Amino acid sequence: MAGIGVIGLGVMGARMLGQIGRHHGLDAVIAWDPSDAALERALDTSPGLIRAGSVDEVTAFPDIACVYIASPPSSHLDYIELACEQGKAVFCEKPLALDDVAARAVVERIERDGHPV
Repeated sequence: MAGIGVIGLGVMGARMLGQIGRHHGLDAVIAWDPSDAALERALDTSPGLIRAGSVDEVTAFPDIACVYIASPPSSHLDYIELACEQGKAVFCEKPLALDDVAARAVVERIERDGHPV
């Protein structure tokens, strides 16, 4: 079973959380959102999901192999960096970054370090 951490539980994050639960071999293990209401909704619909206190807690969680990022685009680069620093694979909603220069820089780092994104 591949454990997944979820960052961002708005429309896309909540939708993906539901999809993860439908696939054998995938398990949404831990999630974080700055909105307590969004996090509560996710916990209600995903029994066993762990409530993270921060993005750092999600990315450092030992029982996940991948981090799904569905936060606002302005946070994507920071969260990708955190996940990569912890050796996690990353699945990030578009856009990867807010401009081409930043997107290229993160892609170069990912390729250099060999993290799947």
